[in-house]
Amino acid sequence: MSLRGRYTCPMSWFALASLLGWLLVVAAAHLRSRQYAIFSAVKLGLQSLIAVALAPRFAWVWPAFCYLQLVVHVQSLALVRPRLWPIWYRALVSIPAAFFGAGTLLAWPWALARAFDFDLPWVWLPYALALIGVAESLFTRSEEFDLVVKDEDVGQGPRRHKPSALRVARPLRIVQITDPHLGPFMSVKRLSAIAEQAVARDPDLILLTGDFLTMESQSDPELLARALAPLAKLPGRVFGAS
Repeated sequence: MSLRGRYTCPMSWFALASLLGWLLVVAAAHLRSRQYAIFSAVKLGLQSLIAVALAPRFAWVWPAFCYLQLVVHVQSLALVRPRLWPIWYRALVSIPAAFFGAGTLLAWPWALARAFDFDLPWVWLPYALALIGVAESLFTRSEEFDLVVKDEDVGQGPRRHKPSALRVARPLRIVQITDPHLGPFMSVKRLSAIAEQAVARDPDLILLTGDFLTMESQSDPELLARALAPLAKLPGRVFGAS
């Protein structure tokens, strides 16, 4: 039996299951809000259409492809009642769903070509890019720069330099924690450890900037308070901006 003939039935079931999953998520999403229902309908609908179009290209990893499509729907359904899930759920559902959802949406040119019965090469490329993005999100990146401000007019503003001899004997030390996105990729424990590291530097100021919450964490403000609790050791030196 040819590979094409062998997978004809599973592909049709894959399309049907994706449609039913989409309907279930959109119907349940109204329990949270009309806005989330619209968001789910558009985002999950596009993702499912692209996944169905590309499914024949991934027959060689069919079980994994089906599992990843399933967790995308499970994650969307779980956000109807958002919460910050334990590590086992994040590892098995949240992170794989983020990877597959992003990779599939990036693969829209391949799906569009497939609609015209043409297979673009390197169909794995958008998923490789999504995997790199997920991998970077799992690690904390620290950068250190000097901001040199002269006595005269600085024109467009302070200039950023790598640490160098321009540093004065007692520079103003500022630590910035930005875009923690408390959620699947940033647990309370991990953000708390980052806050502890910031306190250990004994800076003059700690600036909290960027997005603090995600759909998973915004339902419980206490999560962010617990994660940033170590910063209370530096009263008067911590400032935040959304």
